[in-house]
Amino acid sequence: MSAEGSTPALAPGTGYVSALAIKQSGVTDAAIRLVDRMGTMYRGHFALEVTSRLAAASGDWPHAARFQGASDAVVDSMGGQRTWFDDPVLRALNDEVALKLGRDAYAAAYGDGRALSMAAALSEAASWLASSSAA
Repeated sequence: MSAEGSTPALAPGTGYVSALAIKQSGVTDAAIRLVDRMGTMYRGHFALEVTSRLAAASGDWPHAARFQGASDAVVDSMGGQRTWFDDPVLRALNDEVALKLGRDAYAAAYGDGRALSMAAALSEAASWLASSSAA
């Protein structure tokens, strides 16, 4: 958390300002659909992780948890490992979402996300981005 008490763990640096601007342009949902067609798991997990952070930055805590669960499931299915930097950052992001959503609701949404196939999660992410951009 920042000194102001906002959601800083969700927005280290200025990357999220750029990500929100891209989301608003309507380009991000098309990019996610392209990643889905490509079928690359690495890019798929990254797209889901970014969408999770965008959902959190938008205050959509259930989707933030769901997309993070889907992203983590893709990483695990690849046998991936997080770096020394990722662990504390992801923990802070997940803790922030769990705090806002409530632990039980977070666990349910995260688990539902983990149960999605990458294709289903990417389709849902693209639809969420498209509807969020229109709002």
